[in-house]
Amino acid sequence: MSNTKTLRQIVMDAAEELERNLVPDPRFDARALFAHAYKLDMAHMLLYQEETAEALIPRFFANEAALQKAEEDFAELIRRRARREPLQQILGTTGFYGREFYVTSDVLCPRADTETLIDTVLGDVEAWKKQAGNVDKQYRSLLDLCTGSGCIAITLALEADFKPVVAVDISEPALKIAQNNATYNKVGNIEFLASDLYSALPEYMERTGLRSFDVIVSNPPYIPSEVVDTLEPEVRDHEPRIALDGTADGLYFYREIIRRSPEFLSPEGSIYFEIGYDQGQSVSALLQEAGFRDIRVIRDLGDNDRVVTGHL
Repeated sequence: MSNTKTLRQIVMDAAEELERNLVPDPRFDARALFAHAYKLDMAHMLLYQEETAEALIPRFFANEAALQKAEEDFAELIRRRARREPLQQILGTTGFYGREFYVTSDVLCPRADTETLIDTVLGDVEAWKKQAGNVDKQYRSLLDLCTGSGCIAITLALEADFKPVVAVDISEPALKIAQNNATYNKVGNIEFLASDLYSALPEYMERTGLRSFDVIVSNPPYIPSEVVDTLEPEVRDHEPRIALDGTADGLYFYREIIRRSPEFLSPEGSIYFEIGYDQGQSVSALLQEAGFRDIRVIRDLGDNDRVVTGHL
């Protein structure tokens, strides 16, 4: 092997290629892809960053052929990222609320913004516990509409012990990913249903005897149709449009979910939505028109409106 570049130089060259292709945060992505291809953690990357790749033999690679395979894999990963394929899809997993989730092009990549919804629900759970004297909390059952990767339902099932948890999506491929994520994160109390919003719920509730849900959560498609094509290539070209497009004004799914929510929500039950940064007033108005009270708009860490919630 004739490559005399250090690991740091190899990563920096890759970062420059990503930068030429307008990839956001190219250095971070190059490091992440290098670690993935070479199966090194960050500590070892730092330890050997001034060494040539050959120094990894035999510490991490049995022979030159194995190292060559890692180099080829890394080059291919960089080519994919330069074509603006999302980093999370290339790696196959992403972090959300301290856990790992599988992602593919069939689901939206979980985003940090959505953790605001989790924080809001968990904050209310603690308030409910205090009101109930911290015994046998009143809120138990959870419905997650448009579940996608399942990150919301899985996280809330683990963090707040909702039972039962029902997560629905119209996309069968997305439901397979969500089920894999539930298995990987060792969650057994979630039922995944193929459903166009509420369509499969009446049969499920009749079959199980469940009368209503105490909490409904949803991160529905909310981007106006004409805006979808202006998004970054990672989103526009690689994430499922069905999970992005909220029709002309971006509010279609909020209207539909809110319209039928009284049929499925318990008396004094709660509903939580992730929203776009400019949709706080619009979604709040929809909830108010439907008779919800105590409506709140919660901002994310970027100080943008991100969650709207209300109670029946």
